[in-house]
Amino acid sequence: MAQAAQISRHVERGTGHSTVAISGAPVWAIGAAIITLSLAPTGAGTSASGSEFVRTHQITPFERASRKNSFFDTAADYAFDDWDGDGATAISGADVQTARALLDTLNAPEPEIVAGSDGSICMEWVRQSATGEKKIYVDVGPHGRILTFARFGSSAPIEKHFDEYTAEVDHHLRVLFSVYSA
Repeated sequence: MAQAAQISRHVERGTGHSTVAISGAPVWAIGAAIITLSLAPTGAGTSASGSEFVRTHQITPFERASRKNSFFDTAADYAFDDWDGDGATAISGADVQTARALLDTLNAPEPEIVAGSDGSICMEWVRQSATGEKKIYVDVGPHGRILTFARFGSSAPIEKHFDEYTAEVDHHLRVLFSVYSA
């Protein structure tokens, strides 16, 4: 069983300045786990200082095989503006469907998936190879747009934007993943 990570949010009264600390989690779990921490009412919390309060929340890291489905299972959490408490744009249901369709079409390893504060769904594949680090990033949305970015070792980056999800996107990603997998 995976060990629970500790997430703490410290908020200074008066300024509203917020700091989040995460400990006891592998790096992939921090990126994969999108956590909403609610603020305690004034005077509540566990801080010894009168100028701040602290809320602590436990999470269990996702198992690798369930991360993609976990994002889609919680996508409704990002369907409203300011879902992160810092002004994030809502992710549309259409963009969630597009991201799922894109992943279902690709014969690729599971990506890291997180919600973007601009209303996008951000997917990332990174691996080490004999020629260096290989990276592919795909952002879906907002408004159905798709941004792809790839870098293979020390080669020049490859960036391409699409206004909508079409067979051209699938073809482009298949070419990128053929290099990624080699």
